[in-house]
Amino acid sequence: MDSTYESDDLKILGIVVRLKEQIERLGWDGSVSAEVRGMNGTFFLFVHGNKNRRGVIGPELDDLLAFVAAEAPGSYGVMYWRNMEDSNDFKVRVLAPGRLVDHPDPFLSPVVPTIEDEDGEPAEVGSAEATFWDQRFRTYSQALRKDVDNEEASGSEER
Repeated sequence: MDSTYESDDLKILGIVVRLKEQIERLGWDGSVSAEVRGMNGTFFLFVHGNKNRRGVIGPELDDLLAFVAAEAPGSYGVMYWRNMEDSNDFKVRVLAPGRLVDHPDPFLSPVVPTIEDEDGEPAEVGSAEATFWDQRFRTYSQALRKDVDNEEASGSEER
């Protein structure tokens, strides 16, 4: 008789096989891809792409995520997406056990002026939030450079 863990493992592997088969049937081209990877005893679905319209891929992606929600009800994750045809905002699609829900994005939206100006060019850095993160990045970069300099100095002393 299988232990609970063994039967759970077989069930999970069955889900992974069916998910991989479904991804294979999609036949997505180079602008969108999906893959299942096992890491540290857990399986992850990676979907990445850069389409400027939902087209055929949008409903296929909806179906793929609905499959995960139904077949692997303990799954969770987030996906950022933007329909460039009719939106200045990103959406965050949240997969929480057994359900998919779209939420407004609080970080990159509205696209104009957060990440682009009216002409589609990168937004100017200058908002209070951008300045805060820019300062954090500079502080981190300086600390990293200091660590590298210290390592190089200690390495030359050992020679």
